[in-house]
Amino acid sequence: MTGMRTDCDKRHEISRGDFVISLAGRDQGRIFIVADVCGDGYVLLVDGKLRKVDKPKRKKLKHVSYAGGRCSVDTSTLTNRKAAAEIRRFSESGLAPTVS
Repeated sequence: MTGMRTDCDKRHEISRGDFVISLAGRDQGRIFIVADVCGDGYVLLVDGKLRKVDKPKRKKLKHVSYAGGRCSVDTSTLTNRKAAAEIRRFSESGLAPTVS
């Protein structure tokens, strides 16, 4: 049965405005908003506190995981205050997975 794909192999296609969780690095376990997706396997992440909108964190796609939600604010009009509020709202809603 080699070469057979299961549902577990399918990954959510991460796009602008998605909530993601960092899986590696000093920011491991933090929730971020995807500000942009670079074509070379990287994403730009913001949270409004640690990573500001004017200086996003560049991280490899394999080091983030889709958290199961989407930001209601357009990422082109995103500010630090709006990003922090959206992440706080997402975390308090109970939809955010916990990473140990």
